[in-house]
Amino acid sequence: MICRKIIRYALLHQLDKIIYEYVDRKNEIITQIDSIENEIFYDILFSRYIEQKTFERIAQDMNYSFRQITRLHEKALKEFEKKYGIKYLEE
Repeated sequence: MICRKIIRYALLHQLDKIIYEYVDRKNEIITQIDSIENEIFYDILFSRYIEQKTFERIAQDMNYSFRQITRLHEKALKEFEKKYGIKYLEE
């Protein structure tokens, strides 16, 4: 019985750590996306990676075609990579 409690406590502690790391990482990414100056790029990146919308939904919300959203998304990622790419390559 005591062994189960110890294991349970250890697992809960490990889970808490993972959750805190996830929240910290998500907040960091939100801050990075917030720094994107192009408003359209910002809207696409925020919708896709924070709100987890599909490209179809983003296209509807922004009144663009699906194809145009995917093109703009590619450009937005390139801008993001220029600012923060090296940080993600180092990890």
